[in-house]
Amino acid sequence: LKEFRHKNKGFDLKKSLTILREQANGTNPLILFLFLPGLLLLAKEFRKPFIIQTVLLLFGGTILVTIKPQLELDRLLVFLSILLTIPTAKALATLLENLNKSIILPSVAFSFLLLTPWISSNVLHNRSAENYNFSKSLPENLSVALQTHISTGRAVFSGFVLHELEGGHVAPLVSSSKKPLVASSPFHNKWKYTSVFPESFMKHGQAGVTEFLDLMNTEVVLAHETHWRNYFLARPDLFDLVWQQKPFLMFKRKSFASNYFISGAGEILEQRADSVRFKLKTSVAIIKFSYFPFLVAGTCTLKPFEVGLEIPLLNSLTAQ
Repeated sequence: LKEFRHKNKGFDLKKSLTILREQANGTNPLILFLFLPGLLLLAKEFRKPFIIQTVLLLFGGTILVTIKPQLELDRLLVFLSILLTIPTAKALATLLENLNKSIILPSVAFSFLLLTPWISSNVLHNRSAENYNFSKSLPENLSVALQTHISTGRAVFSGFVLHELEGGHVAPLVSSSKKPLVASSPFHNKWKYTSVFPESFMKHGQAGVTEFLDLMNTEVVLAHETHWRNYFLARPDLFDLVWQQKPFLMFKRKSFASNYFISGAGEILEQRADSVRFKLKTSVAIIKFSYFPFLVAGTCTLKPFEVGLEIPLLNSLTAQ
């Protein structure tokens, strides 16, 4: 299961030209034909920086993108087309200043402005370099389902979640559902398949999966990959299917008993996306919240406690 979504394949001239052609199809023809003379018409102090930026963006968006596709450097071509509007405008201004010498070339150039609606239609019909999606019902329905089926625990997204939420990320669900969520990463910062279940836990099979879910105080599990959907469906004695909407199935753990403490005792008063408030009843407690060096506590001393090589949790000590 561990593989790159965008594999390194080395330099590919054919792919570079394809990327360049696709970007050119969504760019106003005025930019394509006038940016070069416009660059030459720029003042000397501006000409060199513009040429250097143009070459670098073109190199990154066509050559480097085939070498490191996971960086999605083809987006640099979008910035390039925006940058080239400046020398293009300089070229158009020069044509207007010389109308008394010739009217044919300026007329041809400005006639291309009539193509602007068709160029814009490429964007509207998702035929440009940057595509967009309109959210439908899944994010809203999933948020409602999380509110309905989570009382005191967390929701875990099994496997690897990238763009499965109608082309978007799962991070906004924290705000819309007001429920604590766990995923391999809620942001666009993973380029390699990274399962939410650490390898050290997966080595122990079902026992390892259960141990991880307990450590995350998991009340419901959300699965979208065929492997994990079938995994939970094959264990009706442990998981109840309580909600579904493609591609997600939501399972509620039958034996769930909420407990945010591995050792010690206390009470979780409030969870937010950026903080947690808790009250300890013992002098030392290990709680099921991830430890980071930048964490700040008001009346406690915080230390990491490793329950697995990949999972440092909080070891919280009451203030002396």
